[in-house]
Amino acid sequence: MEHTASDGKTYKTQFYSLDAIISVGYRVNSKSATQFRIWATNILKKYLVKGYTINRKKISENYDAFMKSVTDIQNLLPEHIALDPKAVLELIKEFASTWMSLEAYGKETLTIIGSTKKSIQLTGAELIGAIMNLRSELIKKEAATDIFAQERNRGSVEGIVGNVMQSLGGEFVYKTLEEKAAHLLYFMVKNHPFVDGNKRSGAFAFIWFLRKSKIKTMRNINPNALTALTLLIAESDPKKKDQMVALVTQMLK
Repeated sequence: MEHTASDGKTYKTQFYSLDAIISVGYRVNSKSATQFRIWATNILKKYLVKGYTINRKKISENYDAFMKSVTDIQNLLPEHIALDPKAVLELIKEFASTWMSLEAYGKETLTIIGSTKKSIQLTGAELIGAIMNLRSELIKKEAATDIFAQERNRGSVEGIVGNVMQSLGGEFVYKTLEEKAAHLLYFMVKNHPFVDGNKRSGAFAFIWFLRKSKIKTMRNINPNALTALTLLIAESDPKKKDQMVALVTQMLK
């Protein structure tokens, strides 16, 4: 078939059907077909037993691209901030389906995405109640002090929730639950509503909202990835607010 390459030129290109290869490979009686069946059966067994398989050749071929992604993550942070390597890797895993997200972030072309538009009720009082429960648990474990989650100004959290849930002309400003979740995380971290514990409270509010809204596309976000993302937001330039929000919605797609 004729195929237009990245250089804009058209070339005669051979395309192969994977379905046909598998079908023929399991039917033809030859030495090559036998080797193919051994290999294919081994891969299938790994999928059935482990739920995944690893293509080490592909990892080797894409090693440079993978390392570039690690560098891109680090470059999103100011020079004085250093992330735990595990946190960097876990955040990259969240973008494993495409490494283009980080490249788009760097070029400021990353867009906010989201598809879940079901109705949900959320009040500042609900969120404060949940955070107070978190506060009590952390204090019991001696993982926080009395100033943790103390509002700087009364009504700060209610103001953030009101902003996230605001409507204009009968329509929500942030139309999807993914957008709402991303903005809740961003505002809780960047607006510093508490004397202490803004990043932890923001990360907690984010996960709490995802569970409350039961977003179908929600995955169990790894704690290390969430830590890295929260730190990225905390140290990000306020002028890049839309890009940071878009980055969060990309994780929820």
